[in-house]
Amino acid sequence: MPFTAVLTNDDQQALGVAATLKASGIEGVSVQGFQALPQSAYADPPISTVDLNPRRLGSYASRLLIDQLEGQKLNVRHYIVRSTPVDRGSVFPPPREAVQPVVQAAPAFRTAGEVAV
Repeated sequence: MPFTAVLTNDDQQALGVAATLKASGIEGVSVQGFQALPQSAYADPPISTVDLNPRRLGSYASRLLIDQLEGQKLNVRHYIVRSTPVDRGSVFPPPREAVQPVVQAAPAFRTAGEVAV
């Protein structure tokens, strides 16, 4: 199997990927979406997703827009909006043969300040 998982930008894409995998007879590939669309829960298998908390995002965005419309100076702001993983059964552990440890040796130093590349 050339791949074990597909991570999509949103649930709509995840639904399409899951349907295509099923129609192609490909099994055991994890599919992960983002957005937590209600219809994702009814796919076969139901799509695991991430709820991005759109109400909170909209609240922050509208506050920034109102501030700008009122002529307030916009300072750079960083907002952390907590997202919630929603496990619905479309994510599987990879096959044992797909898990290969990655061992990388640290670069060797020849003289002070010189790194072997």
